Amino acid sequence: MSTSNNPSAPDNVFNPNGTPQLTITGTGNTWYDFYDNHNGVWALGGLNSSMDLGIPNTPYDNTKTKDVWTQITWQPNGTNAAPVVMVNGIASAPFTTYSVGNGGWFQSVYQTTLAFNPQYEDVIITGSYYVGEVVVDTICIPEPSSLALLAVGAISLLPYAWRKRRLAA
Repeated sequence: MSTSNNPSAPDNVFNPNGTPQLTITGTGNTWYDFYDNHNGVWALGGLNSSMDLGIPNTPYDNTKTKDVWTQITWQPNGTNAAPVVMVNGIASAPFTTYSVGNGGWFQSVYQTTLAFNPQYEDVIITGSYYVGEVVVDTICIPEPSSLALLAVGAISLLPYAWRKRRLAA
């Protein structure tokens, strides 16, 4: 269960590489056990306020890129723009934002592609918002040359399958 401890441990975690950490920084931040029909809400106070999620990862692998998906359930606290998300120093704008529930809550989804699979993902959310939920999901993607090699291998098996089917007929 969430508490007002800082850093606050995530509620539900599956990460075989270690336990993610959440640090709330800045001034004017407030923890609410219950706010506007939501259990466990952080009210970030302003532009110097942030949520910093540190997520341990597999060892460095420069043959893959990494997609990091961040989903935030939020409500405006002085601004109507969606939260700002940075992943390992790369700024991301939401590619979708839609209204959820009652009371002016929104859900925004961000996708950030990292050039390689880092040892650690640092997801930082800044701004003045009520944050009810943050979900981070990642996937490693082989580099294009690996995908091309896989495609060539699959295509090379087509004549074999065609010949086998022809002999069976």
